[in-house]
Amino acid sequence: MTNFDNEIVKRYLPLLLKDMSTGKDFDFDYEKDFKPGYERSRVEFNLSSKKRAAIYTPPFLVRRMNLFLEYENKEKLYNGTLIEAACGEAPFIVQRYNMITGEKIAIEDREGILDIKIKYGIQNIAFGWAWGTAPYSNWYPDVKRMFQTVFGFDKHLPSLIIARMNLLLSFIEYSREYYAKRRYFKTHELPPEEHIKEIAEIICWNFWCMDFLNVKNEAVRDWETGEISKFKDLLKKENSSAEQLSFNYD
Repeated sequence: MTNFDNEIVKRYLPLLLKDMSTGKDFDFDYEKDFKPGYERSRVEFNLSSKKRAAIYTPPFLVRRMNLFLEYENKEKLYNGTLIEAACGEAPFIVQRYNMITGEKIAIEDREGILDIKIKYGIQNIAFGWAWGTAPYSNWYPDVKRMFQTVFGFDKHLPSLIIARMNLLLSFIEYSREYYAKRRYFKTHELPPEEHIKEIAEIICWNFWCMDFLNVKNEAVRDWETGEISKFKDLLKKENSSAEQLSFNYD
């Protein structure tokens, strides 16, 4: 599992395996069921595509599609709320590795929706500061709001758990890349444990297991009001589609 930090993943596994809609744990055997798409054999890969219509999108296509959205809807992309249906391992949200080969993608080359948001936020924070001195304390509230604006769901539980892991590890990687490695912040351990836990909780609320053709009582949290609603009730609202930019690809 070269793309996953075992120590961090295992520490937060009890939370990442929680179904926030019910408050119970998912029926998921980490040692047995955890396997990213690129680790599956060709037979498993093909079977997954046939049974679940799973599509493993190569990085260059993710970049082109997301950059097109950035060009067409820049303000919406940076500040709006986005939801990806059938998110799989969430490569359109955070682009940590090549979905086909497993090769890790350098942080500066990542072009997922949240990657674009975070890098845009870092640029804004850094503006007017000497390089390497823009305070983490200024950036964290912004990046927390960014995590609150991306949502996704998938009916395949292993992929959903991996998506949650990818989002959490992306937060840690961005924090360390842009702050912990800078000379000015070498005395601090970033990100702090309480921030990792807070982001993990946001991710677990925002990314859930659901079959869109058989929506049940899956819950979604409104981060502005704190209200928890059923996703099927939100679907009934006439203005929901106008307020969200939805992705229907895996």
